[in-house]
Amino acid sequence: ASDERLNKNQKEVIARIASPEYNAPPLVVFGPFGTGKTFTLYQAVRLLVQVDKSHRILLCTHSNRAADIHVELLHDYLTKKNGIPAARPLRVYQPMRR
Repeated sequence: ASDERLNKNQKEVIARIASPEYNAPPLVVFGPFGTGKTFTLYQAVRLLVQVDKSHRILLCTHSNRAADIHVELLHDYLTKKNGIPAARPLRVYQPMRR
């Protein structure tokens, strides 16, 4: 079941991400601050690991803050709420970040 806070566009993005079509082109999710990109991608990752716990997911962001939020949310979900202790986000930092 999808989160009730998702709007139509967010649900469409999640459906495209979760599509089993292997030859689908890459999907870029972009938009201004506060449009729900991080929340939408978090929901998509949750869906993917529910369907198949062996998925390996590469999630890239333009901002450090979005990457930090993803790691915080996904670590909590994957290791505590969903019971997948072997799954854990790996945060890669840019070389100039403290």
